[in-house]
Amino acid sequence: KSCSLKPLCPTRWTCRTASINAIFLHMKPLNEECEIIAQSDRGSEASSIAKGIQAHINKFSCYFGLHLSKLIFEQCEEVAKHIQSPKLCITDVTSAIKTLHMKLNDLRSNLETFWSGVVTSSPSEPKLPRQTRTTRRFDELQTNYHPQSPEELYRRAYYEALDSIINELVRRFQSPGVLMAENIEIVLLAKTDSNNVQIPEEVVKFLSCDIDIPRLNRQLSLLHDAVPDAISVHDMSLKLRSHPAKTLFTEVSRLLNIFQTIPATTASVERAFSVLKRLIDIRRNLMTQ
Repeated sequence: KSCSLKPLCPTRWTCRTASINAIFLHMKPLNEECEIIAQSDRGSEASSIAKGIQAHINKFSCYFGLHLSKLIFEQCEEVAKHIQSPKLCITDVTSAIKTLHMKLNDLRSNLETFWSGVVTSSPSEPKLPRQTRTTRRFDELQTNYHPQSPEELYRRAYYEALDSIINELVRRFQSPGVLMAENIEIVLLAKTDSNNVQIPEEVVKFLSCDIDIPRLNRQLSLLHDAVPDAISVHDMSLKLRSHPAKTLFTEVSRLLNIFQTIPATTASVERAFSVLKRLIDIRRNLMTQ
């Protein structure tokens, strides 16, 4: 199957693995084309750029970075595509993120295998960069770190990349807003025969200004008799809208509206900006046009 080089867009974060794979697939033709451009018009700007690209892609640091990016994005993109579904429960999203978190933690113990594979396939040997001396006025603010071997240098880069992704997952998906949404979803989907549904205290505080909590409690005890086979909040909302007794569940409907305004991801926002490029182009880039 033919494949061409793909642009790497910063907002299209589900296409990065394909872009990196395309570079690996065309590494030899890319080198040859850069060589032709560099030799055909010496002294020109295009020749200088081609020489720079050729020198960069043949460095071990570039090869290591491509392999590390592919390793991380392969895991993240599968989860990213999964959690874009608008019908997904927030508990499904957090479960997928926990799985990704465990996988990234497992990769921390996979450095030796990863390193040997990159060293074997790289067109150049790993080397330590030239040591630079810190400016005197920054000596007190910056600690000089000088690795003793290339493996030590790239080991640090490997762990820093993984830790950065893991910390960002924790920051985004263990935030108070996500935990609140998860608690609300549990309340809505909990099946109980009791007339007194247990609503967590933090949810009560969050909803007390907008919803009549005692009335919501009574309506929740009737909810699963009205929509017994709802498998998600999205499914429950659709079935409740077409239910003959939908006016009975006024507080539940209000809670569903509040819940559905909490975005689990920013995928829909990013897609909206991508679609805007069809309307706002280089010739129509003002709000008045």
